[in-house]
Amino acid sequence: MVQLIARGEYTMVTHKMAYQSNWYYSELANSNVTHFKQLREALKENPIIIKDTLNEALELVQEGSYIYASQQDSSTIQLLTNSCGLYYYSEGKLRCVVCNLVSYKC
Repeated sequence: MVQLIARGEYTMVTHKMAYQSNWYYSELANSNVTHFKQLREALKENPIIIKDTLNEALELVQEGSYIYASQQDSSTIQLLTNSCGLYYYSEGKLRCVVCNLVSYKC
């Protein structure tokens, strides 16, 4: 995922409520874990798009070239998996949803 964002091939997207309250974005802002440090660096040139609503964010993911990060047990993952048919497991409790990408591990 980080490489795709760093190369500008994909852009990370979320929505306001998730960005303000989800643990992932708090960790992204503050963690010294390698994944988050590398992602912060990639986002300097290709920043996260923050939409007003979840539906707006998911519409972008369904168009392609956007990545939505969410917890494994999130209903958002279920919703996107049903419409896109694709999801990819990452470390810990995070899954990245990418539509129109055939074989890539976050």
